[in-house]
Amino acid sequence: MSTLAIIASLTGILLGVRFKVLILVPSVALVVVAVFAGGIAHHEETGSIALALLVAAVGLQVGYLGGLSASRAVMVIGAFSGHAH
Repeated sequence: MSTLAIIASLTGILLGVRFKVLILVPSVALVVVAVFAGGIAHHEETGSIALALLVAAVGLQVGYLGGLSASRAVMVIGAFSGHAH
């Protein structure tokens, strides 16, 4: 479960640095389908699949927020350092 959270968060960070927020809609949909299919293929219980879906979707969104914040922070720092001269 922690591996899923880490992969989802890192993917979210990459998306947050590069894309606008609307990328989360197809990304979360893809994650839901992939995690659900993996859970069914491994004969997981319904509660376990639901928890994995929640962890993956939240990890993706939190990672996106972190990547977006980091990207904006770098832009602001760059803007201030450019005016210092």
